[in-house]
Amino acid sequence: MPQARTIVTAALALSLLATGRAAADDPDTELLRKIHNPVSDLATLPLRNSFESGVGKDDAFRYTLSVEPVVALQLTSDWLLVTRTVLPVIAQTPLVPGAGSSFGLGDTQLSLFLSPADEVGGLILGAGPITLLPTATDSAFASQKWGAGPVAVVLKQTDAWTAGLQVDHIWSFAGSGRQSVSTTLVDPFLSHTWPNGFSLTFETESQYDSKAHQWTVPLEAGVAQVLPLGRQTLELDLIGLYYAERAELDPRWGVRFTVNFIFDIHGTKKTD
Repeated sequence: MPQARTIVTAALALSLLATGRAAADDPDTELLRKIHNPVSDLATLPLRNSFESGVGKDDAFRYTLSVEPVVALQLTSDWLLVTRTVLPVIAQTPLVPGAGSSFGLGDTQLSLFLSPADEVGGLILGAGPITLLPTATDSAFASQKWGAGPVAVVLKQTDAWTAGLQVDHIWSFAGSGRQSVSTTLVDPFLSHTWPNGFSLTFETESQYDSKAHQWTVPLEAGVAQVLPLGRQTLELDLIGLYYAERAELDPRWGVRFTVNFIFDIHGTKKTD
């Protein structure tokens, strides 16, 4: 995959450039904490580029651009409403010999987190509903189902460490697809951030399909760098994935490069 190798090489170069620049213009500690908090009062626009290989029996290649805007609304001085949308655009080579390639939108997920503005017992909390919208334009990526369920996140932060867990479950309730949906996400995450905005991250966005009785368990590890550019802040991350447990049509391994635009709409102040 020459194009994939070119993109990954460019991603590495950008990460090295970001490390050098951010060391000269360090972001403040409070902003770094918010970037690694999924229910902070920031607005963000992550563009996640995933390159995955070994998909299906014919070792197909899959590229996914996942557009994931997050917007935090200050309901009161005590409560935030954080909205997160995940809209994937997918390109995939043939899964079996003789089949064609696939390209199109995947299904959309929308999560709403109601979160206390302050910590509760030293923990940051958020919970609410998650919905599945049948927006897929290609049958290869379509559940053709409407779904909904609960989602919750809990995390603990210090100046350098973030450790947390997000869980959700989606049941289908309508739609033309033959197979009903009943999936659980269990996503523990851990990151360590240095004062110059460089961080190491570990995560596993594991999913259990209770209809197929099948786990999908990607082991994810990578690096990220926050890059202040005038009034705009970016976070660049590069993550490797290995699927320790997978269904037949899941990939074996992958690489993900994300460009995350950070908008500090509530005006985080620098700490002394």
